[in-house]
Amino acid sequence: MRTEKSLFKNYLYNLSFQLLTIMLPVITVPYISRVLKPEGIGLYSYTFAIVSYVVLMGGLGLTLHGSRTIAISRNEEKSLKEYFWEIFIFKCFSMSLALVIYISWIFVTDPMNKELYLYQGIGIIAALLDITFYFNGLEEFKKIITRNLVVKLLSLVLMFLLVKDSDDILIYIIIIQGSSLIGNLFLLTYLKKLNVFKGINLTYLRSLNYSKHIIPAIKLFIPLAAVQIYTVLNKLMLGYFSGPTEVGYFDNAMKIITLVLTIITSLGTIMLPRASFYFSTGNLSKIKYQINLSLKMTSIISIGLIFGLIGINGNFVLWFFGPDFKEVQEILPILAIAILPISIASITMTQYLVPSGKNKVYTVSVVLGAITNILLNLALIPKYDAVGAAISYLFAEAIVTSIQFIYSRAFVTIKENAKNLLMTVISGIIMLIVINIILKYHNFRHDILLTFTQVAIGVPVYILVLKLLNNEMIDFLIKKIFHKRSRDTV
Repeated sequence: MRTEKSLFKNYLYNLSFQLLTIMLPVITVPYISRVLKPEGIGLYSYTFAIVSYVVLMGGLGLTLHGSRTIAISRNEEKSLKEYFWEIFIFKCFSMSLALVIYISWIFVTDPMNKELYLYQGIGIIAALLDITFYFNGLEEFKKIITRNLVVKLLSLVLMFLLVKDSDDILIYIIIIQGSSLIGNLFLLTYLKKLNVFKGINLTYLRSLNYSKHIIPAIKLFIPLAAVQIYTVLNKLMLGYFSGPTEVGYFDNAMKIITLVLTIITSLGTIMLPRASFYFSTGNLSKIKYQINLSLKMTSIISIGLIFGLIGINGNFVLWFFGPDFKEVQEILPILAIAILPISIASITMTQYLVPSGKNKVYTVSVVLGAITNILLNLALIPKYDAVGAAISYLFAEAIVTSIQFIYSRAFVTIKENAKNLLMTVISGIIMLIVINIILKYHNFRHDILLTFTQVAIGVPVYILVLKLLNNEMIDFLIKKIFHKRSRDTV
């Protein structure tokens, strides 16, 4: 069985890559925002949202179900191969059906944007060939990270070479979706080195039991669909009530939140297969330890990100997105607060609810979150546009997290986590005060230099205050990062 050292190594390895992927959009987003303008960004986001729903419908819950199934059976070679082909073939069939329906729908509705939708459809083909569930289940994250790195660098180069003005939105779509397709084709090549192709023929594939995956996948599909409602439907409702420009504002604000959340959600990606394995062996003490460790770790990161984003918001938005996106300043602080509930929900979902098979609780939480989001969107978007969508999103995430946390509380040490959270909030407030002092009394000529100065001073202040408050988790992280041998306890 894999050791705790390998688990933390996987997290740091994945986190290092996620930090790299954050740096790439720091280069591309300002450029694309200035080239495509709010309306172009909005059109891209609106059509991409439609495709996201199609991919969701076609994929059912097979990616999440597949990761869990592979993780549980990873020590049984025969079952592992059977599960891979059953899930992959099933996914190919369902995704192909979704693609046919999507293409038919394009020619019936919205003929003005037909080309945009057709090129966005490349993403459906990419999803059809996606086998990350297999490598996630085996905890082979290096292969996935290598694939992602190739995709990111390829798209980065092509964007600067080919996207020159607002009329190049089709080229931008082809780059984004096409690089995703190439990445998934690249990942398929790794299968040649494994035993999944040995003895595979038509007779073997016909003998497999595909139907046994339908119910488990659908059980996971329902909450995934609900999550998509309050993560993607915001853009659709904004587009309907307020137009593509407001979608552009909201989407760019969400890009920042998504970027910083990669730091936190990378932990959930690492832990899902491990937690599934622990539940299959009945090792509940390990599960409780990992959940509490993850909660403390993500609290430190998420609270730091929230106060940091709020502190640099006013200056950062103008130089990063450009003056056309000034309205993002009102949206970003609201969305930033959602980082904390999202990070907590990521832990309860990936480390307890899904691995333990408590899909009903997970489903109820996200369905109620989706309902909350829709009702608030209807009330707030017509009046407050993108700001209303941001408020709806925050409340939806809070509802989801509250329900999941209540049902996971048996595995949570409340007192320790509350103490850790209080320390991080105090540290975050002090960091915010320091950042605002820099903002008030600075004499920098360039806004970008001001932001980097705020970050360069704010982060050490945050860590220093945590150290002064004797926060055990910050000591644990520092020791792990610098590979100090010790019998750490949290």
